[in-house]
Amino acid sequence: MSTKMNETCMIFVDISNVWIEAQKFAASGKSRLPKLQECDQDPRYRVDIGKLVKTISNGRSVKGAFLYGSRPSPNDAEWNSYERFGFKVNVYDRAKNGREKQVDTSMAADISRQASMLEVGAIYDEEIKQQLENMTFIVISGDLDMLPSIVITLECGIPVEVWAWESGMSNEYKRREDSNLRVSYLDQVANRALFASTCSTQTGKIVEVDKTVVLCELATEQTESVDAQTKPWRGWDLPKPLIRQSEHKCTDPGAFDEWETVGSRNDLRRAHRRTMQRTQACPYGLHCREAGACGNYHTDKERTLFRDFPSLNFAKWRTSRCRSYPHCPRGTQCAFAHSDADAWCSKCHKQGHYEDGCRFGVRKKT
Repeated sequence: MSTKMNETCMIFVDISNVWIEAQKFAASGKSRLPKLQECDQDPRYRVDIGKLVKTISNGRSVKGAFLYGSRPSPNDAEWNSYERFGFKVNVYDRAKNGREKQVDTSMAADISRQASMLEVGAIYDEEIKQQLENMTFIVISGDLDMLPSIVITLECGIPVEVWAWESGMSNEYKRREDSNLRVSYLDQVANRALFASTCSTQTGKIVEVDKTVVLCELATEQTESVDAQTKPWRGWDLPKPLIRQSEHKCTDPGAFDEWETVGSRNDLRRAHRRTMQRTQACPYGLHCREAGACGNYHTDKERTLFRDFPSLNFAKWRTSRCRSYPHCPRGTQCAFAHSDADAWCSKCHKQGHYEDGCRFGVRKKT
């Protein structure tokens, strides 16, 4: 690339595309970082935007820098750092399904607008005409959605350089490459413009908890990557009465496939509901009919009582008066109320009175 002093450039960056592909590049072992065996992305990898601009501008004067991304990543501190380097930052919220919205269209619109403004301005202003002749647009994105705006830029007489990771570069750019449309790869400048924010402890013996970054999610039963499972009919240890019953009422198992397909356990919606349920307090608290097995949150005190008295019906906890009070040996662990303040009403689910004194009336027995 030429590095004449009068040459200028404008830079357009799809930072989400750059960041995601950079983490994949780092995890592949092609960078200075070791290859990751557990996952295909390395979240430690960061973009030094200052060095990246300096590298790709290659001595040319930067007349405009535009950056596009979406929340929640990178965080606000990252956006502020980009603004300090002179970027006009355009941030958009993701859709409810997590996909980016407006990022590509906004970037493509800005590329077309800047190119058109230079082309029209060059007709009436000699200085703008000189800028047009010395201008190069640098598009850091391998997304094919940028192609229409790049074509418009080329028609305005402005050369374009497309930078992207080799894994994320559209083949259409490679096919169209010529003297005005040049394709370059960020893989070639990765060691100069990108860095790791933390060090790996894979080879160490001691892991400091407060300085640890988890590179992959821990496997759970809810997210087990299993589409289907099979089990043989004869593989189960069935109770003897059931076996005798099947001998009389069932046909020969050899007449069937002998295998049963089990549905996928990878139910993300169900796993999400369970996760949210564990963060919500049980509305019945200590009086939970399932003794803490309801799936909701319970306090340490409640879980301790559930553990110490596994056979107790906690739905009736302190709904009756203690006959041994005030000489009750159980104290605070007594299942019966020692005073009206300890009493629990199973009718209105309120503490402070018994069911026979509830203002909603006594529950009729059936």
